[in-house]
Amino acid sequence: MFPCLGGMRWWPLTAMAGIFHAPIDTVVRTAQPWKATRGSSWRSLRHPDLDEALGAHAPYLLGVEKAAFAVASRDGKWTAAISCAAPVRGDLQYLQARAAYDVKCEFVGVEWVPAGHEVFANATFTHLQASGGLFRRSRPADARWIQASDQDGTWEFDAVGKPLPFEEPERYTARRKADRLGLDLLGRYLAEVGVPVNDVSWLTGPVVAAVRQPHPSTVPPDAQPWSTLDALRQLIGYPEDRIPNDLVRWR
Repeated sequence: MFPCLGGMRWWPLTAMAGIFHAPIDTVVRTAQPWKATRGSSWRSLRHPDLDEALGAHAPYLLGVEKAAFAVASRDGKWTAAISCAAPVRGDLQYLQARAAYDVKCEFVGVEWVPAGHEVFANATFTHLQASGGLFRRSRPADARWIQASDQDGTWEFDAVGKPLPFEEPERYTARRKADRLGLDLLGRYLAEVGVPVNDVSWLTGPVVAAVRQPHPSTVPPDAQPWSTLDALRQLIGYPEDRIPNDLVRWR
């Protein structure tokens, strides 16, 4: 998506990313699904970078969460969480809860999911801040959440929580709800909270992959396999050479 998330290199796996303002060792020690717990179906494996991690656990099934990747930033201060289920499904709210209750750190989440096969269009920005410098009492409900989404044919726009100083609320009045949270706006918001959007080598790794074999009852019978990001783009119906900058009209 953005250069800091690998641009086309990992698109559309990066259509949803939850970014913890904490070192990777802190995240994997405290947060599910990476945290080792008795009886868990997840196992965590370390890799030097995301490319190796992706190859090591292929093939995947479209929309099925077999692996969740925690990727360290170059400076070691941030950790991005990316799911192999994206862009068909993902759960920023779950990751935000892990930041609030487990890691106890600042969290920023972003989604950019243009319409495609098996995919409803969606754009989201969320930011969980410290309250008085402490995360001890922070809850996901304390976060700012902004979303423009296609709810099975009906578009909705939501802005929940206290507006952030850098927001551009005039954009939220666009006639077409799909235009109210554009890709350009997501980039500016990420930059404002400290994510170096234009840094092409920001997510260097290492990577910790939490991997499991999903229970057969949770796997759709027609779930399609993919092993490369080119194959994933084809399954979704996204172009091979660019990231759509419109949620609806790119096709």
